[in-house]
Amino acid sequence: QNVDGDLISLYFVNQRQSLSVNHQDLDYFAFELWKTMIKSRNNDFSFSHELSANFLISHIQQYFPHRFPTGSDDDILLVINELIEGQYLRIMYDKELIASKNSNMGVLGNVHKYDFRYQFEMDKYREFVKRSEPFRQQWSVTTKVKIFSSHHGAWKNAVVVEEIGDILTVSFQGHHKKIVDRYQHDIITGVPPNN
Repeated sequence: QNVDGDLISLYFVNQRQSLSVNHQDLDYFAFELWKTMIKSRNNDFSFSHELSANFLISHIQQYFPHRFPTGSDDDILLVINELIEGQYLRIMYDKELIASKNSNMGVLGNVHKYDFRYQFEMDKYREFVKRSEPFRQQWSVTTKVKIFSSHHGAWKNAVVVEEIGDILTVSFQGHHKKIVDRYQHDIITGVPPNN
């Protein structure tokens, strides 16, 4: 039995209040939140797609004051819980931190709501890229793109040399090839028309 998972579930069940958010509104909010996160250029989000609770709460307070006029952390955490239940976000947490705060294996009484980290579910993340950048669907063999080369730590000009559904093989710098999903926006991007 997964004790960590059970403890996390118990924590959120005990903290949860009912919030009647319809699915369409939740989907719209999740997409808008994701778009503002992309624009924020937060290093944690850019590299691991993870966010600390503190950062996520302050980000929502900054970008969505009309939705949360009181700016209450608890109101925002309720919506974060809805995003988790709607499978837009997942909880990421530091097992060592939680273990250090709970020497007794009982409950998460010593764990603070700000100890958690969050990450967009990968299928939702991909769907949001698809919605915000529909031009990616048009990419095919001979399309010019830019690919991020981790070896060079920079974006390189590339061309699609093979397409199998959403999986693209791109060639760059003459002899390098990389296989990517067309919706991995942090690895592959379009080339402006004048290039």
